[in-house]
Amino acid sequence: MKKIIALELMGGDTGPQLAYDSAVKFLNKNSDYKIVAFATETFKPVTTHESIEIIYSENFIDHDAQAMSILRVKNNTLATAFDYVNEGKAEALVSASSSAPLVAGGFMKFKAIEGLKPAFTPIFTGFDLRPRIILDAGANIETTPEMLVNYAMMGEEYAKAIGISQNPITKLVNIGSEDTKGDALRKEAFKLLSDKEGINFKGNLESNVVLTDDYDVAVIDAYSGNILIKAVEGVMFGFKDHIKAAADKSMKTKLGLLVAKDSIKVLKQIAYHEFAGAAVVLGLNKILIKVHGSQRENEVISGLNIAKTLIEKDIVNSIKGNIEHAKDN
Repeated sequence: MKKIIALELMGGDTGPQLAYDSAVKFLNKNSDYKIVAFATETFKPVTTHESIEIIYSENFIDHDAQAMSILRVKNNTLATAFDYVNEGKAEALVSASSSAPLVAGGFMKFKAIEGLKPAFTPIFTGFDLRPRIILDAGANIETTPEMLVNYAMMGEEYAKAIGISQNPITKLVNIGSEDTKGDALRKEAFKLLSDKEGINFKGNLESNVVLTDDYDVAVIDAYSGNILIKAVEGVMFGFKDHIKAAADKSMKTKLGLLVAKDSIKVLKQIAYHEFAGAAVVLGLNKILIKVHGSQRENEVISGLNIAKTLIEKDIVNSIKGNIEHAKDN
């Protein structure tokens, strides 16, 4: 029997056809899966696929919508998709909808695993092309030291599930490497992480080495995490665009870039790695994946591939089991 992933088509900036076409490419390599897509009646795919079913709703949520629009917009595609997964008809939800209603829907519809606060969990690649996880990147307004400990636990389970490492190294993002650095939140979190059995904690991580240091999971408060991940993305894509513009202006620069093509290739691999553009909301009772609003083809496929991996690794029950083990110890 085929496993089912729910894909909300209307949320991205680039429109539903691109998301649909990306789903077709995913299915061409994953014949044991089916996609149930959610769209408005205005969308009719250019071509159809036997393993894609479309469920239509009257409305969809705009890209700049507020959190409560998940409830206020009547009969919208995102809420319908949440309900479909909640009813056990699909095992994960992937969407490029605006972060606020998506996270709000996750909290209200899927509910948090008991004892946890869900966290936005993007993946980025360092200069060594090694993937790294960061959480929280924007799901919670306030953060406690205990939440940072739980982020570490969830992040390590995620790193194991997607094959980053079976013994992930966790670090706490801070303003210095010394254990005395930081505000009250980070000082207390450092102590708790150091004392916590089952977490492979290796100290503080400064933001200037976030692309080069030896770690697999970085834990941080949501506000700082959102700034950090956007800064990393901005530098990577901005530098790529700068190189392209420079090459267009000067033949000398173009020749120089040909000489440095291996280094340029590394930058492209950092910007467009296999996990790029998709972030899991970890800590919910169902699998929820946010695709970047720009919704390029590789980003939608990345989201679907992550959903597939987390379904097969049973990530929700792995996290629940880890939480229960932590309570018993």
